Amino acid sequence: MTDDDIEVFAENGYVRIPGAVPREIADRCRAELWEATGCDPADRSTWTAPVIRLGAFATPPFREAANTPVLHDAFDRLAGPGRWLPPGGLGTFPVRFPPPTRTPATTDGTWRPVSPGTPGSSGSAWTPAGGRC
Repeated sequence: MTDDDIEVFAENGYVRIPGAVPREIADRCRAELWEATGCDPADRSTWTAPVIRLGAFATPPFREAANTPVLHDAFDRLAGPGRWLPPGGLGTFPVRFPPPTRTPATTDGTWRPVSPGTPGSSGSAWTPAGGRC
């Protein structure tokens, strides 16, 4: 983690750290998330809701993902050595799926077809119930 990364974190509340989690661990986490959704990543017909909210995960791959040496170094740089506790897992996860069109999914859990120009709509063919995007 660089000094510039620390400034970005202070300004935005987050920072991207490339390579913080090895691909193999991320792949194991992704597989668990797919399983927890009950959806098939290869079958879009199983993606029937715009958002599925999953709770925290403390299984081995998520504990490993939260506790890599790269992240521990970042925690030390941000909080100071000995001033943080190792995470016991990660979460929660809003897993978003695309609606029948290419409009981005929303967080309220529903889609509603609208006409372009409908007040409160994004102007797309689908918008969340309530008209907010």
